[in-house]
Amino acid sequence: MKKKYSPGSKAAIIKEIAGSITSADNADSLTNLVLDLSLVYTKARRGSVMLLDQKGHLVIKAARGIDYGIIPSIRIRMGEKICGRVAKERLPMLVKDIARDEEIKSRKNNRYKTGSFISCPVLMKERLLGVINVSDKTDGGPFSEDDFELLEILSSQTALSLEYARLTAELLSKTCELDEKNRAIIESDRAKSEFVAAMSHELRTPLNSITGAAYYLRGEEVSAEERKEFINIISDEVTRLTALFDGLLGPRKNPPIP
Repeated sequence: MKKKYSPGSKAAIIKEIAGSITSADNADSLTNLVLDLSLVYTKARRGSVMLLDQKGHLVIKAARGIDYGIIPSIRIRMGEKICGRVAKERLPMLVKDIARDEEIKSRKNNRYKTGSFISCPVLMKERLLGVINVSDKTDGGPFSEDDFELLEILSSQTALSLEYARLTAELLSKTCELDEKNRAIIESDRAKSEFVAAMSHELRTPLNSITGAAYYLRGEEVSAEERKEFINIISDEVTRLTALFDGLLGPRKNPPIP
């Protein structure tokens, strides 16, 4: 039986985010979906998702509240501006008031309407994939620690989904490159590719949920009730994964050898 979580609770948000991100099957749709989720959950008006290009520069893949005319020209080097610093140091940043931080103040983008922002690196283990930025809280106030935690969870789940999308795209690309003479191999690899794509979709939701719950469990200020909810999430998703693999690895009759 699936457990129900209180609407608006951290546990419920983790499940909702994991389920939503799984619906995106390529980098473009994923970055736009992640940005929309980031703005909704942090109640921000302005934001962007930036990914590394082949030259190691951050480029904008999705944006809201930014002049679309300047987006193609934006290329941020490691250490340059606030997002470049976050990318270089691999550390998330929450600033509640730019005016009180001289170092950050010197890097401030004049297009910010408020003095608070969050910038989180998107990391796959130690490998940098990009940065998520949000600013301009709708109520004009500063971003909270809860906003910060939610964006960190979104960034970690974004990294997982981007990696799945990349691996799936690579596998499909390699399948298409096979020579026409090897039609039987092509058909076999196509079936394998479809299987991998389907499995990727099935695995992403439980893995994203587990990632989010584990993040919160590492915190020091988790109440007993919240801890129980996060443990329930992990337990539910492990059970789901076990059932999935049992279905794959269950007893099967081998076909007769001709």
